[in-house]
Amino acid sequence: MLEGRDAIVSSRTGSGKTLTYVLPLINRLKCHSQIIGARALILIPTRELALQIASVLKDFTRFTDLRYALLLGGHSYEGQFEVLAANPDIIIATPGRLMQLLVETDFKLSRVEMLVFDEADSLFEKGFEMQMGEILRRCPVSQKLMFSATIPEQLSQFANSGLRDYVFVKHDVALPEKMSLDFYILRNEEKLSMLLYLLEQLQDQKVIVFASTRYQVDFLAALISKRQ
Repeated sequence: MLEGRDAIVSSRTGSGKTLTYVLPLINRLKCHSQIIGARALILIPTRELALQIASVLKDFTRFTDLRYALLLGGHSYEGQFEVLAANPDIIIATPGRLMQLLVETDFKLSRVEMLVFDEADSLFEKGFEMQMGEILRRCPVSQKLMFSATIPEQLSQFANSGLRDYVFVKHDVALPEKMSLDFYILRNEEKLSMLLYLLEQLQDQKVIVFASTRYQVDFLAALISKRQ
């Protein structure tokens, strides 16, 4: 995702696909842009899923000034204009309502850098293929990501015609039912201490530590070896 390549990701529902694109998206956008136009678009099949994604964005954009907005059927049409007037960086939308705005107003998607089709198999099942194609055409320079629990033939054909040199990632390993996710909000100077504390708590278990640079990997490896 961070490399900017188009991708299709197949993984069972509930396996964490949302964070797979939300975190790279936030890392890419970084902060609110004063220039008019959304820079990320997340297409979803249902209102319920949109609210779930909005909840995740609320948590992970808490300490940024990034703005996001919902464009959904069932919301007042006039209210959607107020949402767009706030110049959101990220839009979560159902295809029908988004196409209505694109056709009836001068709303543009020309600044979109990342286009996400979430629950893509459900989008096809609900008959949104034409809208998806038109929205894809209006986001010519964006990175395009498709997330789906299954890969129906329609999705494969759509990807082959609309995505560029995409990678395919499939995760079908059953996740442990007792697996949990913990997220710690820390100051930079506290991160190392927390890491060492966690490693002490998990000293009888196998642990993988990811770092963003080779320098950090070497530094952590040297530090941890000295602590043993």
